[in-house]
Amino acid sequence: MKTAFVIKPSGTDAESRHSNLLKELILPVCQTLDYQLLVTDPAGSPFKILDPVVSPVYTSSLVIVDLGLCPHDPLVLMGAGYRRGTGRSIIYIIDPATKPKELGLPLTQCVAYEPDSLDWAQEQLQTAIELGTHAQSAWESHFGFLESQHPVDDMAKSKYTYVNQVAAQILGYDSPEKVIGKLCVEVDQNLDNSMFPAHFKEFCDDQYRMNGQLSNKQADFLAEVPMWFNNAHKVLRFKNKLIWPVITQHRIENGCWYLRQAWIDISSWAKRALSAPRESAIRLPRDFCPQAPPYDLFLSYSTVDRGIVLELFQHLQQLGLIVWMDCMSLNAKKPLGRDIAIAMQDSRALAIVIGENGLGPYQSNLELGVELDRRIMSNEPFLTLLLPGISKDNLAQFVPPEFLPKLQTRLVVSVDPDGGHLSGYTASLVNFLVQIIRGEHS
Repeated sequence: MKTAFVIKPSGTDAESRHSNLLKELILPVCQTLDYQLLVTDPAGSPFKILDPVVSPVYTSSLVIVDLGLCPHDPLVLMGAGYRRGTGRSIIYIIDPATKPKELGLPLTQCVAYEPDSLDWAQEQLQTAIELGTHAQSAWESHFGFLESQHPVDDMAKSKYTYVNQVAAQILGYDSPEKVIGKLCVEVDQNLDNSMFPAHFKEFCDDQYRMNGQLSNKQADFLAEVPMWFNNAHKVLRFKNKLIWPVITQHRIENGCWYLRQAWIDISSWAKRALSAPRESAIRLPRDFCPQAPPYDLFLSYSTVDRGIVLELFQHLQQLGLIVWMDCMSLNAKKPLGRDIAIAMQDSRALAIVIGENGLGPYQSNLELGVELDRRIMSNEPFLTLLLPGISKDNLAQFVPPEFLPKLQTRLVVSVDPDGGHLSGYTASLVNFLVQIIRGEHS
């Protein structure tokens, strides 16, 4: 089960406030999202709160930090800083008087607690948690990374304590939250039909061999049998692929083995090795390098402007571009916030469409708050498209002040409606994408 670890301040006054916060805000939302709550353990707990392997600050799916009132508890700040450094999901519950920017906290990860506005606070907390795995501070990788815990005296109780998005997909799931905290044997059953029986048996035997060598402290515990998936794998990108599981670190603590692994797609490497002459060099395959984004462009817009944006979407599709637009791409069965966050990160470029009604609620609350900062920091491309009635001169009237300087760091396109704005936008976007492919964007 997914776990949410709550870090709380100390002191009598803080305890009373935290008790109400826990009951009225955190517990209802976590129950809705199927999280099991863990609260800061009292003195004498076996947990080492800042241990990089066994601490719930590290291993929990989510950490919720109750910052309390000023002055803030230094132990709470220390635990929050440690969790933030791991790049994993963290949410801060703050007093309305607290200013997140003064503490260097992302606004999208902060929820203000006011007893008189519980419905609003619960909605904000749920949204923040759903987006938490895609927060600006999250580590990104095209390799599968995972961590697992294996009780020495009962290996059947082994469980996954962390997986990233790629590792979750290799295991046949669409999100890490469906894997973290579950027994390994339960999760691994999801792969039963993804490997042919004979190879699956060889793979399992090899894993048992590795575990035995590891527990006997033998040095040679590299996997000899990779995961060899067939066409029945649930995720398209891993059908008919060879995945090599590599143990990168291991440690024993409190009667458990803790393993960290990297799962690497070696399909192309294996194919080349089999066909290459012995005297030639084996070169690192393309599969080890980051894959091209699946979308050329993500369209961020207000639903009020959907008509003109839909026409633009159709123009760009006719030119062969792969464009993401919510009403054309979203799967209604999945959480909206998660789909938006993943699609934005999976797009080569981001186009922010702004009309006379300004930014839509999802733009200001979910999309731009995190994504603009991420793209600016990583030098990834985006541009702003101004609809008729908006110009660079009056743009400040239609966007929140914190967004304006970010938008102005990149290209802002305004087209005269009398000249046929759709064709003008299309030409500008195509030229922009060509510059990205050539590495000329700025």
